[in-house]
Amino acid sequence: MDIGGLRQRKQTSNGFSGPSVYEKIKDLDVYTKVDDDYKVKTFSGGAVSLISTIIMIILFITEFNAYMTIETVDHIVVDTTRGAKLRINLNVSFPHLTCAEVSLDAMDVSGEQQVDILANLRKQRLTGTGEYLSEDIIHAEESKAVSSRAPGYCGDCFGAGRQPGQCCNTCTELKRAYAALGWDSHEVEKQADQCKGAQDAGHKGEGCNLAGFLEVNKVAGNFHVALGESHSRQHRHSHQFRLQDTETFNASHVIHRLSFGEDFPGIRNPLDGTAKYLGQGTGVYQYFIKLVPTEYTNSRGKTTMTNQFSVTEQFRKIDFKSGMVDAAHALPGVFFIYDLSPFLVQVSERVIPFTHFLTSVCAIVGGVFTVAGIIDAVLYHSSKHITRKAIELAK
Repeated sequence: MDIGGLRQRKQTSNGFSGPSVYEKIKDLDVYTKVDDDYKVKTFSGGAVSLISTIIMIILFITEFNAYMTIETVDHIVVDTTRGAKLRINLNVSFPHLTCAEVSLDAMDVSGEQQVDILANLRKQRLTGTGEYLSEDIIHAEESKAVSSRAPGYCGDCFGAGRQPGQCCNTCTELKRAYAALGWDSHEVEKQADQCKGAQDAGHKGEGCNLAGFLEVNKVAGNFHVALGESHSRQHRHSHQFRLQDTETFNASHVIHRLSFGEDFPGIRNPLDGTAKYLGQGTGVYQYFIKLVPTEYTNSRGKTTMTNQFSVTEQFRKIDFKSGMVDAAHALPGVFFIYDLSPFLVQVSERVIPFTHFLTSVCAIVGGVFTVAGIIDAVLYHSSKHITRKAIELAK
């Protein structure tokens, strides 16, 4: 229609000329639909759909488990840490040695020696069956020792008494007085008469459990429990004992726990649970430990400095009566000889991002759906082709 020489454009029903925004978006639809009346359902299509659904569920569960699992990545670099201390955690039982016979010593290649270490360690008496001796029995023995002393006996508290004239008649009372002030009682236990009496009360047939930790220099060295009283003179470490004592020193032991530094998820301490029993005679157990410094970083960024280790062991039976003994290497006991690797293992946790998990799930669903569609199309057209041929042959 022309009005004044101009042609008027046809308006749509909504008052706007040309295709609407709705129509334009509709034209972008790549997922064309087929009316339900034109859809054909087949047995093969149902079977393929069921199998593909099961496969998608299995793959989804597998991918979800992988997403929830924290992976660790290892790197090896040269260890450049200096001046650090090495913490050794131990829990060892000696079923045939009394606590008076168990003495832990440590030394290293730098010349530092620690003799009869008591700080941060605790000795507990064991029964012949390996169970901890009850506090009631220990208290009864201490009370018996007190009653054997002169009337009016008042044990010295060695400065830990809160009141003038306070008595510490038993080793337990002395340790409690020191603990109340936050003091370390290990050194005073060596001097106190009441504690000496408690130590002497350990009868043959008892065992001893040694638990706690010690700190040493981060260099090669060893720590051991051996026969005799240890001494350190002029940078020389020696053990003093009588020859007849070797016949009764049984170095049997159970290593409940031995680690170097803090634990982290997945760490394995190869000596945990190790038990060595010596039926008769005496001998020396040696554990040669190779430490690998380890830096563990969890998914939250917290770093733990610790050590992993490998170990080899050796046992030599000692018979002093035969005379065929190398005196320099014939000290009965349990020795842990350790050395450090020059490399540092960096272990870090790696968490799979959620976007990666989401992408994998979409790939699983899309891939299985596509492959299932191809298989279903092949089966459907093959079935139609076979049916058509059968009809033509029937004619």
